[in-house]
Amino acid sequence: MGAQVLNNKLNPNYEPDCLNLIQFEAIVRRLDLNFELAKYFAAKANAIVVSLPAVPESDMALLDDFMNIARELGETSQRFQAGFADGVITQAEYLQISKEVHDTVAALLQFEQSVARVVR
Repeated sequence: MGAQVLNNKLNPNYEPDCLNLIQFEAIVRRLDLNFELAKYFAAKANAIVVSLPAVPESDMALLDDFMNIARELGETSQRFQAGFADGVITQAEYLQISKEVHDTVAALLQFEQSVARVVR
């Protein structure tokens, strides 16, 4: 698809050649924008998008994933307690807390995927 054709498809005043869903998906795939687009629409829905990690293949890895939840939650708790010790959370402290929260959510999702692997 050339630049002029793409411009025509994105031009709301040029209805004969509007972008269709198949073409839109091809553009998103070619530009590798699936994750960014998912985050954009999730934000509009007051939601978040988390990349799912690869699922480990061993039972010991399943136990490690379970224990990782407690470790990540502990780190989140430490960041929150340190940030809120003076009764005020600064922007920098919030960013650290937010990162830990995301790490905790990722650990939970990792565990969920690991459990799903062993379901019979």
